Amino acid sequence: MNRNTWKQGERRIAKLFGTTRTPHSGMSSRHTMSDTLHKEFFIEIKHNKKPPGEIFYLFAKRQGIAD
Repeated sequence: MNRNTWKQGERRIAKLFGTTRTPHSGMSSRHTMSDTLHKEFFIEIKHNKKPPGEIFYLFAKRQGIAD
């Protein structure tokens, strides 16, 4: 996987939560092990070719279209 692919994903999710991506996130970070610098939430972003099915279910439930 291209390094820029997951970095862009981390930036996009961080922006949704009104924060920024952690530089050198993970175990090598001097700030936090979270992928973002959010003050209240520990956000861990994973990038896969196919998102887990639970994501689609939770989105559909929130939209009121799930069983």
